[in-house]
Amino acid sequence: MKDSQKQIIKYILIGISAVFVDLVVYYTSKFYFESEDFSKALGFIVGSIYTFMFNKIWTWKQKDKAGIKQLSIFFIVYAVSLFINVIVNRTSISLLPDYEFDFILYNPLRVPQIEFSAKLDILLAFGIATICSAFWNFFGQKYFVFKGKK
Repeated sequence: MKDSQKQIIKYILIGISAVFVDLVVYYTSKFYFESEDFSKALGFIVGSIYTFMFNKIWTWKQKDKAGIKQLSIFFIVYAVSLFINVIVNRTSISLLPDYEFDFILYNPLRVPQIEFSAKLDILLAFGIATICSAFWNFFGQKYFVFKGKK
């Protein structure tokens, strides 16, 4: 398997777990903050820090300490990505129909045990925004942040 194929696979695996981190922070912070954009940005930032740490070591195989230049380039790439992510999320929410999914799990006596409600438009917008920024992030990391390193 080529190095670039291994990098893509590792990037995707770390990305999937980072999306989970992002989603948990985003969805949880929506209960504490009124701003949809702030919650989205907070989740994105926490996920980005997670991504930097794990991609640096595993995907790009860099064991050395991150320097100021590398961190600065990373944060510039991710600042652009954050802008892409929030704008795509907001645009998608405004364009998608407002749907809510309610899930109730009953015990054998038909007493509700678990109730969960999710807005499908928000989850879909989250996914669209994540995919758009993920493409930018991969190429930004490969060609700007960790260039020339495997």
